[in-house]
Amino acid sequence: MMFVPFVFLLLAPLAAANALAGPWQMMWLWYAYELDAAANGGIPTTIAVGCQPASNNGRCYFKDLAQWVQLKSRKNPAGVPVPDVGVGTDLTPDITDTANKLRAAKYNGNWDRAKLLPASRLSGLGTTFGALFTAIHNSVQDIRGTLERPLTADLQDMEDRLKLAMQGVHEMRIADMAISNAGAFYTELEGFLGYTLIKKTPQRLAIDGTTLYDELDHDANEAAHPGYKAAYAGFLAKCEDPNIRTNDNSFFKKYRDILGHHNAIIASQAIESALHEFRTPTGDLCVLPV
Repeated sequence: MMFVPFVFLLLAPLAAANALAGPWQMMWLWYAYELDAAANGGIPTTIAVGCQPASNNGRCYFKDLAQWVQLKSRKNPAGVPVPDVGVGTDLTPDITDTANKLRAAKYNGNWDRAKLLPASRLSGLGTTFGALFTAIHNSVQDIRGTLERPLTADLQDMEDRLKLAMQGVHEMRIADMAISNAGAFYTELEGFLGYTLIKKTPQRLAIDGTTLYDELDHDANEAAHPGYKAAYAGFLAKCEDPNIRTNDNSFFKKYRDILGHHNAIIASQAIESALHEFRTPTGDLCVLPV
């Protein structure tokens, strides 16, 4: 499978369209926070350092952190309330179980980026959620670089959890984009191409053990519509054009939700690969095979 460089274009997708990935994003943020703490004597020094309730010796528990990073508004002066999913004071909550409970409770984090990283690491950062992902990831990689290897069992467990959480972000971003009630990728792409797409069966099962999403059958589509791969590649090239609004504003206006989803997928794919020392994930919605 071809690895695609990532480019970020838009603000994060609307809350409803990010409903599946949101819980996994919170799990990834939690373990990034925990890794920072473990590497720095128990107190994070880079990630969400302002979250310091006295109840936990100068740092946050899971729900504290999730609530603290919520973006505030007039309607929700403390941010949208974070559901209690029973994590309590557990510093190593099970990722899949907790993400599924967050999803069932309709959690969908909308993060205040100013609370997540020092101002120096936010300087020049684009306005997209994918850019914020990458900035946090770069901090995580810096932290990982300070750890003596081989890791202790506890640190190795934390790294493994961080990797699993980003795998979940990646897969659920795909599901957010592909399933009929959360994304319109296939409908929009069919409109762009002018014909009905062929999907693989059975559907691929996402990491949460519940969500099913479709995967395109590129070979079958090319056989049915010669030139499909080139047309699809052209569509993706437009999605990845950082100047698309200037270069093709009609495409930008028509497919802006797809642009945001696509680039969030590419961002999470790149981070997952980096965390796994360049293991290329499988099942990518937007990536054509070599």
